[in-house]
Amino acid sequence: MFKNYFKTAWRNLRKNKLFSFINIIGLSLAIPFALLSLIQVQSAFESERFHPFPERTYRVITDVTDNVGAKTKYALSPNIAAEQLKENYPAIEKATFVVRDFEWALNNRIKTLDVNTIYVEPDFFDIFGFKIIAGSRPSEPNTLVITQEKAQAFFGTSDVVGKVLTHPTYGDFVVKGVLAPYKQNTHFRSDVMVSMATYKKFSKNTNFTSLNGFTYVLMRQNRSPKNLDAVLSSVATAINKQTAGEKSKEKLNFRAQPVTAIAPDFENLRGNPYVDSIFELAVNFSFALGLLLLAAFNYVNLTLARSLSRAKEVGVRKVTGALRYQLVIQFICESVLVALIALGGGYIILELLERFSYVNWFIWEVDNNVVLWISFLLFTILIGVIAGIIPARILSRFLPVKVLKGTIVPSGFGNMGLRNTLVVIQFVASSCFIFLIATLLTSEAYVSKQGCLDGVASSKVCVADKNFDKKTSTSRQPYFNQVANNYQVLGTSEMYSSSVTSFNQTVSPFSRPVMAT
Repeated sequence: MFKNYFKTAWRNLRKNKLFSFINIIGLSLAIPFALLSLIQVQSAFESERFHPFPERTYRVITDVTDNVGAKTKYALSPNIAAEQLKENYPAIEKATFVVRDFEWALNNRIKTLDVNTIYVEPDFFDIFGFKIIAGSRPSEPNTLVITQEKAQAFFGTSDVVGKVLTHPTYGDFVVKGVLAPYKQNTHFRSDVMVSMATYKKFSKNTNFTSLNGFTYVLMRQNRSPKNLDAVLSSVATAINKQTAGEKSKEKLNFRAQPVTAIAPDFENLRGNPYVDSIFELAVNFSFALGLLLLAAFNYVNLTLARSLSRAKEVGVRKVTGALRYQLVIQFICESVLVALIALGGGYIILELLERFSYVNWFIWEVDNNVVLWISFLLFTILIGVIAGIIPARILSRFLPVKVLKGTIVPSGFGNMGLRNTLVVIQFVASSCFIFLIATLLTSEAYVSKQGCLDGVASSKVCVADKNFDKKTSTSRQPYFNQVANNYQVLGTSEMYSSSVTSFNQTVSPFSRPVMAT
């Protein structure tokens, strides 16, 4: 039955080539953005499934309750939690601690490049799916492993084991290994992985309960997550007892989060970089869906514009015994066929965008292409049904008697025809969409500018403040870091020619924007 419907639909599309071309092109231009949004959504759910033991790997997240009972959820946890989890808990096979650092730049005496950095322990590579294809793991102070892409950027080759990169504060680093390419959509995204011994060497963090990193555990086989919950409860109790006499009276509570549930973020955790929240995914997808709905609205307008030319067809079919639901199915099949053809054109445009786009934060590949294509097809069919249901219901309502008399006219709302109403609605919706996009872009620029101004204002304080850490580069130039209360570096000043101008005067504005964790 449906085969005959689609045959008839194909004949009508071939008969009205200009009408079909306009509809297909309109949908083809809108579909790639919806497809790209679907890829981002699926990749978010797949982000941490490439690790060797995803079903047994958990991240420890922290609920901090203050002295008035307010609770704040963090993806971070204190180092002491990881240290205690490594000892005397038979349900846990391995535990490791990871610290993310911002505003890193390395040089090879010729060029200086910004790098995305995390500190890791040797056990990190046993738990997670990051393969070292050359060299060994970083374990000694001032050692690191580097991605192939960054190695090529620094040295023009991947054979970089034993070479030296220099940090302006921490000195020379020896490249111990090269990482195999890994998935981009991971919250461990980094260019270099530095030994945890380096962090311990240079860190001035003396508060053992500060939330300065991420704790991960690998459970033993056949152990229930309830075992981990019991362990985390006992660790939290021990830590809270040690801090019972402190003025803050904050209590820590640890929870286990499966590594496969890290992204997307349903809990809006603080200190959770490179993890999209479910709200962000929904907003991004809504913009793409808005574009697609406008294209579908255009299909409705054009189809109704041809309603009079289809009146005789409807009349003849009804006279020969066609029921209304059969006509509805016929017109919906036409719109679905247009949408499926537009899917092919949209996919070609998507491939061209991937090839010629240099935006590095988009994800273009997913693990399960079968699920992706099923999503593409179902989404396209849904759009086709949405676009075709209104014209189908209106066209199938035509009465044979009125058709034969020539008195059929499009339905109207009051004194305004339906087509004119739809055109006005489409114009208003398009204008609102353009205004919304422009407002969001302007607001984002304003927020960024205001953030910079606030950062400048906040930095105009006495240099004796505990949040400013004085440093001296390897070239003997003084500079300083702005440090948060949990000892995370928020920003770095410019290099000064003498200590008089940098440290004995009011702090000058930062040369780099402050990046919050």
